[in-house]
Amino acid sequence: MYMGYAHFSRTERLELSILRTKGYSMRDIGRALGRSPSSVSRELLRNRVCEEYIPRKAHQKARVRRM
Repeated sequence: MYMGYAHFSRTERLELSILRTKGYSMRDIGRALGRSPSSVSRELLRNRVCEEYIPRKAHQKARVRRM
């Protein structure tokens, strides 16, 4: 059965950033967002800017890549 996937939304990126700065683990963040820990990890690695994850810039970077 193919489940597919959904892109992270602006709101999810903001939540991810807040939880990460509070020190939550990838597993805890994934559980809170209803995502797998690997999806959270990939999001943080792919869409960071200058080794920092900024939700607004991450969303913009992901949008540009999809175009």
